[in-house]
Amino acid sequence: MGIILPILMFTVATCFYFHEFLLRVVPGAIFSELMEAFTIDATQLGILSSFYFFSYALLQLPVGAWIDRLGPRRPLTVAILLCALSTFLFGHTESFNLACVARLFIGAGSAFAFICCMKIVSLWFPAWYFSILAGLTLMIGSLGAVSGEVPVAIALEWTTWRTLMWRLLS
Repeated sequence: MGIILPILMFTVATCFYFHEFLLRVVPGAIFSELMEAFTIDATQLGILSSFYFFSYALLQLPVGAWIDRLGPRRPLTVAILLCALSTFLFGHTESFNLACVARLFIGAGSAFAFICCMKIVSLWFPAWYFSILAGLTLMIGSLGAVSGEVPVAIALEWTTWRTLMWRLLS
């Protein structure tokens, strides 16, 4: 079991970080669909997108303290579920205000991703792996951002943005 469990824990957390980055940028790829679905203008779309960052930024310090106190396993599980449920809500609501709340909760859940990755690395791996695994985590997150732009725009040629949000959960 030696190295398998640490790699598995790191993989789950890093996949969530990838997914979280994808959720962060996807409104930029579906902006026209969102504007049409919620009958909003560019300013309101900016507000909708920014709700993610409000909770994400505000929770960084408290999340770090919680992870130090509780460890990464349970908070990461709750964060993944929060992102999944909020993404489902975002994809299914007809209400602009509820979509803003969903984005707020997506950001709140996403705030745990990178911190949990780093805590797992610090707990489960020798110290000399920290830099390489931090770099690997950031690279995977960046790939999530890349996957949230062009591939999403291409996918919209075959499906609706709501179906796409559902697919991001599976």
